[in-house]
Amino acid sequence: MRHLIIDERGVKALIRKLKPDKASGPDKLPNRVLQQCSEELAPGLTHIYISTRNHYPQKKCRKTGDRRTLPPYSRRAVDN
Repeated sequence: MRHLIIDERGVKALIRKLKPDKASGPDKLPNRVLQQCSEELAPGLTHIYISTRNHYPQKKCRKTGDRRTLPPYSRRAVDN
């Protein structure tokens, strides 16, 4: 797993990459507003992200995948 670095510059860059015409999230803030306020929001969001990461460290995934091939879709099997 790569080491994740969270800094204010990166948070600002991510906010700027938001698509302004996309729907807002559960906070109901339009992406356009987030982009316009990125300078003011980035320090606080950075602190929240770092605190959350330190409080809830990422656990290593011990689960291994079990890949199985599904049979091809058959309309006859669905109709019966």
